[in-house]
Amino acid sequence: MASPRGLFLAFGAIGSHSVMNHIAHTSSLSELIAQLNREWQDALFRDLLRTFLGSQLGIIVVNKPAGVAGKIVSTKSQPFTLGSTTHGDAKSRVLAFADPQAFRARFGEKFNGEMSGIDIFKTAEANSGCAGVLVNGALGLHSFAIDQAAIRWALAQQSVGLASN
Repeated sequence: MASPRGLFLAFGAIGSHSVMNHIAHTSSLSELIAQLNREWQDALFRDLLRTFLGSQLGIIVVNKPAGVAGKIVSTKSQPFTLGSTTHGDAKSRVLAFADPQAFRARFGEKFNGEMSGIDIFKTAEANSGCAGVLVNGALGLHSFAIDQAAIRWALAQQSVGLASN
């Protein structure tokens, strides 16, 4: 894993406790990542985007004050950034971890906060130098890159209420 660099946190709050998913899912995000790594299917990719939007994911909070637990909000006076990676192609992406409890149990504490998928997408979209999101799955050494075009599509679907269909 590349050392994290920061992307300005533009939306949402960072929490250290999981919240209930807003969308009912038949597959976990990690299962969808593994399936798409085996075989590309457009329908599976749309499911992954919808699932991401309704999920709580692990993130790396850069400049997080020591000893802080619970919800924190990025402000002008105390800004936080999200860790990012280049994933080998020199394009910066927000680094996220699917199914945080399962990821932590399998791989250890690789992240120091959690954030909703929709807020991760909004943050990635708001940062002009960001190519998207790289989400690491909890089932094995699988990751999946989500580019800006897919993020914009998912957010547009969410804004018109289609993400749960």
